[in-house]
Formats: sequence, C-alpha cells, structure tokens
Amino acid sequence: MEFFRLESDKRYKNPVATQIKDSQIEQMEPSVWFTKITKDVKALDFFVIQKFNRKYFLVSDRLKQLFDIYGDGYEKAVPLFATDSQQQRLEFYWNLRLKNGDYLVPRMLYSKEEPMLREEPPFPTQCFQGTDGDGEYIIVSLPLAEHILRKNWNGIRLVPIKQKGGEGL
Repeated sequence: MEFFRLESDKRYKNPVATQIKDSQIEQMEPSVWFTKITKDVKALDFFVIQKFNRKYFLVSDRLKQLFDIYGDGYEKAVPLFATDSQQQRLEFYWNLRLKNGDYLVPRMLYSKEEPMLREEPPFPTQCFQGTDGDGEYIIVSLPLAEHILRKNWNGIRLVPIKQKGGEGL
C-alpha cells in the first residue's frame, strides 16, 4: 500500500495561526484565542506550528472526523477555538497527536534525505504519527489520501513517501 506525508500547503497563509500564543499550543490544554478573521478568508483545515524540534498539528473539526473514521486513535486531541467577536465567527481546531507508529527510517537532524518507511505498517493502519531524527510527520494511507483529495480541503498537501529499499510502497 502507498503512504503519504501530510503537510501544510505553503501557498496558503492562515491568519488564525499567527494569533496563537506559544503557551496555548505547548500546554496541550483546551483554550480559546481571540483573533481577527476577515470575511473573505477561508480557514485552513490543516496547518503545522513548529516550536524548536517539536511540531504541533492543528486540524479542523471536519478533518478530525475523518481521522476518527480511518485512525487507530489518538495520544491526545485537544480542542482550540479561534474567535473573532467583531465578525461573529468561530473556527474550531484540534491540536492533534496521533498514535506514534515506529515505521520511519531513523535520520540525522537536518538531514537532506526525505523521510522513508522502514517497513509497511500492518493492514488496518490508515494513519499514524511518525518520528525520525529530523522531525515529526502525519502519515496517511492511499485510501485516506484519496478521500482527502475528493473533498474541498484548504491548506493540505500530500507528499508521497518511499519505502526503504524500493521506489515506493
């Protein structure tokens, strides 16, 4: 089966993400933050906030519902609410930590190599969080990637991931 790395699409700038305080992300506790969201801006369904060597994956509620269907569970899922009282608009996000799958080939910090799978995860695994020496990633299976592509998601980029010793999976 083929797998893909879920990444933020750099073509989109999420104004909601710039208003989040570091402590709200790092504490992994439910929180509300106040921001300005213009009427013409589409909220992103997925974005990553990086603090040092740790990544925090923020997903919209509808993307989390997809992970509920395909996923094996979470280490932690914390609700975050972005509110704009002037526009009377609320965006609901989850600070998500999927169960960690030990399937990535170890890499050195700041490696130029792309992340690779050491072995294919067992069949029912559709998505997991992988960690190697250079970072953390959300990895999704081909069926889940196809489902994501069929929907009108904002801010998601799918990058194919190779398996060690092969062209792909």
